[in-house]
Amino acid sequence: MLESLHEKLDFLMRVTGTENAVFARAMRFDASYISRIRRGQRNCPSDEEFLSAAAAFFAHAIREPYQGSALMDEICPGLIWPAEEEKGKDLLFSWFEGRAMKVSPVQEALAGLRRNTDAGSGNSEKADKAAEKARRYAGTHAMASLFYGDQGKRDGVRVFLELLLKTGKPQTLLLHSDEDTMWLFEEPAFAEWWKETMQALLNNGCIIKVIHSVDRNLEEMLEAVRRWMPLYFSGRIEPYYYPHLQDKIFRRTMFVAPGQAAMISRSIRGQDCDPINILIRDAVGVNSLDAEFRAFLSQCRPLFDTFRPRDAEEREELLRAFLAEKGMLQAVFDGKQAVFFKEEFGVLILHAQIEGLAFLLKETRLVCAIEAYLQELKAPVIRDADAALAAWKALRQETEAAWRDQGI
Repeated sequence: MLESLHEKLDFLMRVTGTENAVFARAMRFDASYISRIRRGQRNCPSDEEFLSAAAAFFAHAIREPYQGSALMDEICPGLIWPAEEEKGKDLLFSWFEGRAMKVSPVQEALAGLRRNTDAGSGNSEKADKAAEKARRYAGTHAMASLFYGDQGKRDGVRVFLELLLKTGKPQTLLLHSDEDTMWLFEEPAFAEWWKETMQALLNNGCIIKVIHSVDRNLEEMLEAVRRWMPLYFSGRIEPYYYPHLQDKIFRRTMFVAPGQAAMISRSIRGQDCDPINILIRDAVGVNSLDAEFRAFLSQCRPLFDTFRPRDAEEREELLRAFLAEKGMLQAVFDGKQAVFFKEEFGVLILHAQIEGLAFLLKETRLVCAIEAYLQELKAPVIRDADAALAAWKALRQETEAAWRDQGI
């Protein structure tokens, strides 16, 4: 049985489907204050004026039989919610004050008879259905935290990723965002923390399925290339993109760790107030968002092709085939990474490891971002195919020699 005022208030708001803003307006309170009362973070007013007004509000709000049944099961099981609104108000006021409900001998007898009948007949099933309907309309309490704006998104993402790191277990991470990425890159310390944390998750065996947004401006696409490219060589990231046009008015972010937690946000293009970010740890809620992500994923395409050459010969054969394609070549070597670019065909990215991956990119907007990335590197550009192949062989031999010296 509910004892505290804030629990009773929360119960009534759930049963009647009353939103914080609606009740707050009726009671001349701020909606955030009502929210804190419901969570037990603020004391609920207990003066007669407030309790009387609240009782009148909810007596008027209870319109459906299942609502009255759910409430009477809490106040006095077996009795029926009164048809007269004024009697309902008096009943609620007494309940708020913790006073016992006055029940006549006839009412008590009828209540007992009804309880016994419900327990021994098919009416119990009817009552169960009514109670279930009440719970459904009342909503579900869930483990969730709210964060606001870009700083809030960073704070929420920290909590979300640290939660996954603490498990120390391999898991799947589902990522998508078509919101502005400034929240991720505008603070260098956070951007570096994000990169290190994502690498740590990958080292733990995490598999990441990410749906990239390729409708971004070139600057955002270039920043995404910078941040994601080093991570892709883990071989544990599966990139996708949605191939059709979107109006980009409604934007969203979804970070989902199935069975663990989810971080979501929604915003409108041009929104000038801080959008809400919600960190959810409720199992049912996380499962629902998992299903939503996978439904979206089913309509997406791989962002690029990933190859896993078995040896150096297979990798060289792949490079020769790329160099034989039509188009002007630009080859740039950045450390152990080699990028071969042909605007008319695509981009081939190799890494000079004994065992590694190769990526072939053809999506036009991503190819443009890679070209800008190469220009930004300000590294020597090789335009001759034979010279590019020779440079790749030299890098491979240098890397293998270094690994042999280290006993790898």
